[in-house]
Amino acid sequence: MKYFSFLVYLVAFIACHDDHHTEPELPQGQWTESHPFKGIPRTGGVSFTIGDVAYVGLGRTLPTATEALKDFWMYKDTTWTRIADFPGTERYGAVAFVLGNIALPQICHTVHLGGPTWLPIYFFTLIGAYKYGWRVGLLTATASPLLNSALFGMPAPAALPAILLKSVLLAAIAGHTAYRYQKVSIGLMLTVVLGYQVLGTLGEWMIKGDFFLAAQDFRIGLPGMLLQILGGYAFIKYLIRK
Repeated sequence: MKYFSFLVYLVAFIACHDDHHTEPELPQGQWTESHPFKGIPRTGGVSFTIGDVAYVGLGRTLPTATEALKDFWMYKDTTWTRIADFPGTERYGAVAFVLGNIALPQICHTVHLGGPTWLPIYFFTLIGAYKYGWRVGLLTATASPLLNSALFGMPAPAALPAILLKSVLLAAIAGHTAYRYQKVSIGLMLTVVLGYQVLGTLGEWMIKGDFFLAAQDFRIGLPGMLLQILGGYAFIKYLIRK
C-alpha cells in the first residue's frame, strides 16, 4: 500500500526468526545473542522502545504466516514479560501512525499536564488521515488510545469515550477534507482541527454532563491545537510529500 513508504520515519518492523540484540558495551558493528524472545515466532509484527523498555507485538505466525496475532511483550532488565493483549482484532503490518500515537503521548506525559495541553494522542491521527485517507486515520484513532490505556494506564478508562469520539471525528474530518481539496494548507488544517475539537467538545459535554469540564479541556488544549495546525501542515507538506 502507498502509505507503507512512510514507515521508515517512525518504526522498524520486526520479524522474530531469531532473537538477537545489540549490547551497548560491544564495539560498533558486532552482534551477540541475548535473551530469546518468549512469544510466538512471527513476521510483520511491530516493535518500539520507550525509555529503557522495548515492546514487541502483533504480526503473523511463522513459518506459514497464516495466523494473525494480538499479543504484546515487554523487554526490561533482560526479562521478557507478556503484557495486556492489543485490545483490537488480531493484525499484522500495523501502520506506524499508531506507534507514533503511542510514543508521543508517553513523552508528553513526562511534564505536568503534558497530555491535556499538547494533545499528543491526536497528532498522528491527523497526519495519517489527511495524507493517507480515513481508513489509516480510523485505525490510528481507535487503536492508539486503547493501546495506550492498556499498556500504560493513560488515558484512564473513564476518559476513553471522549478521546475516542474526538479521535474518530478527527479521522473522518481530516480524511474528507484531504479527499475534497486534494491539497494541504494552514487554513485547511485550522478547519480540520477546530472542526473535530468543537464537535468533540459538544460530544464530551453530552458524555460528561458538564459543559464547564468539556470547555476546560478545550481551553487547556489550545497549545496542542496550534501544534496540530502548524506541525501537521509542516509534517505533511515537507516530510512526507511523496
